Amino acid sequence: MLLIDAGNSRIKWALSSADGLEAHGVAETGAGLPAVLTQLPAQRVMIGSVAGDEHDHELQAALRDAGHGPVTFATVQRDCCGLKIAYEVPARLGVDRWLAMLGGQGLVDGALCIADAGTALTVDAVTGDGQHLGGLIAPGTGTMMRAMLSDTARIGEAGPVDTLTAGDMFASDTGAAVAAGAGFAAAALIDRAVNELAERQDEPVTLLLTGGEAPALARLVTTPTTVSPDLVLRGLDRLAREATA
Repeated sequence: MLLIDAGNSRIKWALSSADGLEAHGVAETGAGLPAVLTQLPAQRVMIGSVAGDEHDHELQAALRDAGHGPVTFATVQRDCCGLKIAYEVPARLGVDRWLAMLGGQGLVDGALCIADAGTALTVDAVTGDGQHLGGLIAPGTGTMMRAMLSDTARIGEAGPVDTLTAGDMFASDTGAAVAAGAGFAAAALIDRAVNELAERQDEPVTLLLTGGEAPALARLVTTPTTVSPDLVLRGLDRLAREATA
């Protein structure tokens, strides 16, 4: 089975086999079907997408034209694979967040916080018995930096903004200060969420970071963390295996 994570900025994929996930790849969303996907052998395709209906239709048509088997789009379920979501209306929970939680449960025993750092920063809390307590959504670090540049004239004139790096919180240049502000704000939010879950559950909490900014944020959070770039794909894999069990 070909598994595809179609995000706002990037499309990622992997093949699911008896040995696990293999043939990983990534490309920019909206650049058409990556050529490698026309060559991977797949009897079935499962997609988790937040890229929008137009992109989904184009992706499905391109996969069909490439000769792949039936295409299924994952949809959020209230109770699946031991995960019970908090949302009253399952469709209002982003499928990427749900799949990342499914993927995280496959890696971790016990309570966990999953932070997905991309265009948006999402954090979800899951108890040790699989109850999703809910989550939060904030601007991603890149979104925060772009907002500062576009909405604050003097900062926008101050020169290029650095990318996120592990450095001193107190920057000596405006561009570095914008990057530090975005990075440490996101990191503090993640740390606070982990502490809140730990206090509510009175048990250790594992933090998993995923998304494009995860490696940079992993250097800024104070909570011990693991960067898991393929959590959504792992969630798709768990969902596919559950469906065929």
